[in-house]
Amino acid sequence: MPHYLETMRLWGAPAWHWLALAALLPAAVMLGWALGGAVMGALRALTARTAASWDDQTAQLVRAPLQLFAGALAFRAGVVLILRGPAAELGQAIGGSLIAFAVAAFAWRLVDFVVRTIETRATLDGADPLRARGLRTQARVIGRILHVLVFVVGVALVLVQFDVLRSVGVSLLASAGVAGIVLGLAAQRSIGTLLAGIQLSITQPVRIGDQIVIEGEFGSVEELTLTYAVVKLWDKRRLIVPITRFLEEPFQNWTRMTPELVGAVSMHVDYSAPIELIRREALAYIEQHDSWNRDTAELRVTEAGERTITLRILASADDATRTFDLRSDVREHMIAYLQDLDSGAYLPKERFAASEDARPRGRDDDDGPETKLKN
Repeated sequence: MPHYLETMRLWGAPAWHWLALAALLPAAVMLGWALGGAVMGALRALTARTAASWDDQTAQLVRAPLQLFAGALAFRAGVVLILRGPAAELGQAIGGSLIAFAVAAFAWRLVDFVVRTIETRATLDGADPLRARGLRTQARVIGRILHVLVFVVGVALVLVQFDVLRSVGVSLLASAGVAGIVLGLAAQRSIGTLLAGIQLSITQPVRIGDQIVIEGEFGSVEELTLTYAVVKLWDKRRLIVPITRFLEEPFQNWTRMTPELVGAVSMHVDYSAPIELIRREALAYIEQHDSWNRDTAELRVTEAGERTITLRILASADDATRTFDLRSDVREHMIAYLQDLDSGAYLPKERFAASEDARPRGRDDDDGPETKLKN
């Protein structure tokens, strides 16, 4: 070691301590990469002997955090063995921060892996689609919550490694009484929204993939977060809805328990219309339609007005899209059928009945007595 490096002091420590600290970091990174690679090789050899795929995915999951963790341990061990004084304290703080970052990175990846696994298993063939959407919603919301917790805890673990930042944090906590109350009042709505998102993920009045009617618009729930939901409308627009809207105001969920729906078609016909003949035609058309699910099919007279009677045709389908198609086809077919039936004689019409006093009189009625005598 050159003499001037022994005698020269920088920031309260010999200059060579800082040089050694700067050299230890890349050396520890290389050593951690090598140690992590060796451990990963052993893990791959073990996981290759099993037929399951989850252990292979887990091994790939821990690769980068494991290498960073090994490098951080090697760096901190080198600092403890070689350095003393301020350089050693800074080196230990850096090593501790790297270890905390490695643990946080592993926890972040683990949360992602668990969420993806739940979503994959929930969407397997044969799984209940309602239960699958519920699991996907819960997994994504809880995953976001865990990501926030991992980030906060990771940052806190990094900050406590440094004395200066630790003292600043303590002083901020000691003087944050009034500021905390003000911030709490200011963030009351935001905190309420976050709690509403957590409550929504637990109670699940709406789930990803549900078909709903909200704000007078029909669409399917495309995304759920802690603060808002994205609804994909039928014309491919996106409606952004605050998450509290689903807990505070009513909305229609067409797939809450089952996606099956009953569609209604209303038609007005004349009082002289043959109801039974029209019923047979409507039911025959519904029964041969591809969208009908063999559950509900009927025609009833639901209203008798002053000039027409109202027929309501009910037909069920497996989901909202098929129900819409079935309703449209039934409506078009029955309109064409009524137009052809007796040349449209049973379509709605207006009637006028003339009284006897208002009957038009002929020429003889207009002639006086003298005219009749002449004839």
